[in-house]
Order: sequence, then C-alpha cells, then structure tokens
Amino acid sequence: MKNPSCFTISQIFKVFAIVAMFVSLTVQAEDDKHFKIFGNVHISIDDQDSVGNTEMHSNTSTFGIQGGKKLKDKDLEVIFKLEWQYDADQRQSVVDRDQWVGLKGDFGKVLIGTATSNYKQTSAQIDPLWRTQLEGRSAFMRTASRQLAAGAGDDRGRLTNSVNYTTPNYNGFEVMINRTFSGVANETTGVGVRHKTKDSLIFVDYFEDGDVLGVSQAATKVGGYYKFAEWTISAQVESSEDIDGSNYSMLAVSYQVSDSDTLKFSFGEADGLLQSSSAAILYDWKLASDLNVYAGYGSKSDDLAADDDILTFGIRYLF
Repeated sequence: MKNPSCFTISQIFKVFAIVAMFVSLTVQAEDDKHFKIFGNVHISIDDQDSVGNTEMHSNTSTFGIQGGKKLKDKDLEVIFKLEWQYDADQRQSVVDRDQWVGLKGDFGKVLIGTATSNYKQTSAQIDPLWRTQLEGRSAFMRTASRQLAAGAGDDRGRLTNSVNYTTPNYNGFEVMINRTFSGVANETTGVGVRHKTKDSLIFVDYFEDGDVLGVSQAATKVGGYYKFAEWTISAQVESSEDIDGSNYSMLAVSYQVSDSDTLKFSFGEADGLLQSSSAAILYDWKLASDLNVYAGYGSKSDDLAADDDILTFGIRYLF
C-alpha cells in the first residue's frame, strides 16, 4: 500500500471551511431545517494480480448537504445539492462532486451548476457491483461509460457550467437533457429517455462531447433491468467507437438469497480496437439498513493489457 500523504495547507483550509459551513447551517436551522446531511464511508481491501500486492481503496466515500423548500403560495420548490468526495484510506484530498441549485415544479426539474450527466446516471442503476473494485464499467471494462463518467468538466460525468432539465414523469416516462455553457465553439449535449416501473427500467442515452481538440465525439447506450421473484437481470449495450474505437456489452444478475444477503454476478465484453472480456461474482451481507459488508472475485482477459484477477473485501456505512 502507498505511504499516506499529509494534507497541504490549502486542503486543510478547504476542509475547515466545509466543516464550519456544516456546523453553521446546523445551528441556524435547528427549528426549521430544509436540508439533510448525507454521505458514506466505503473502504475495501483488494488483492490484485496486476498490482502484485494487497492494497486498500476508498470507493467513492462522500459527504454532502442537500435539500430545498417550497415557495409560499407557489407550486414551486427551490432545491440544492453540495457534495464532496474524500479519500478515506490515503487522507490525500477532498474533491468537489455535484454542486448545483435548481427549481422543481409541474414543469419538471431544472438544475444549474455542476450536475451528474444523463449518460453517467444510468450506469449505477444497472451495475450491481457499482462503486466496488469489480464494477463493470471501471475496474475490468474500460468502457466509454467510464471515460464519460469520470471526474468533472464540460465533457465529463459531472458537467460543469451546465443546465440540466428533466421533464415531468408521464406514465413512467421521463426525458433528461444536458447542455454546457462553457464558451467553447461546440458545447457538450446529452439526451436520455427512461421508462421506469416498480420492477423495470429501460433507458436510451446519447452524449456528444462538444470540444475535444476541436472534434466532436459521441456515444450511445441502451439498457435496463427487470426484477422478478428473487432475481434481477440487467444489461447494457454501448456504441462508442467515436470515443475509443470500441463497443461494449454488459450483463448482470442478482439473486436475493435472504432479506439481508444478495449474490451478484456480472459479465462484460469489449469489441473493436479493444478486445476484452470480464466476469465477477460478489456476495453482499446487509447487516443493517445503513451498513453492508461484501466479498468478491473478478477476472479479466485483455488483448492490450495484462490479464487480471481481483479479490476484494469491503465495508460501506451510509449516514
């Protein structure tokens, strides 16, 4: 495992300012709260062949504030979200995540600022190994979903300088539209269509990266999930030759062993410039509504990189 690095002075002031804001908000709003503090601590111990030793990882540990309130005499609500990600094992940094303010009403929902793109949002809903070292779009399958979901920027998973509009739900259908206002020649745009019921989700997402060395790049994906009895089956097909020269497919299956235990599988394949395939299995124990522990194994074959195997054991606590 890498030696931990101490906080820099600027990082110390940044953390202090965030903590002071949390305390101030809590004191001021004791009797009339319009927000909640949320987050999670998620750490795993991972034995990875390509690394050659055992390491510890913080898997998107986060904290934040979100909320809003209805405006008097109006069918309108102001909403906001401020979220940060921190490295719980290396103590190295605090990174901004979603940071937006918006309005919600009969017209739908509008967010202004830095918000998760339509293309990124659906990945979490169909990958049962999401935010573990075995997640389908990241650790094994270097998909366009990973490239377009990582970090923040005017062409990343968290779109900076963006306006994000979601239509009202109509018989389970919603449309989401993203557009950046970064002052570049070609702005980034995204459009997603979803149909969701209690037991199913179907989505189509399109994302056009507006200005990469003056050339637009686009990706499209189709997927969803279906639940029946103790089973959940999910799948996604991604066309992204403009982004990295390859197309991707993923199939995942979850089986609810008991009220607290779930067995999860995922399979992935890349076809094109990258030829790769992966498979993973994970057992998840839900010890409480806000606490789960898991153990898993995954294996990957890759024409452009070394084959890899990962053993992972993790714990995640929500607050």
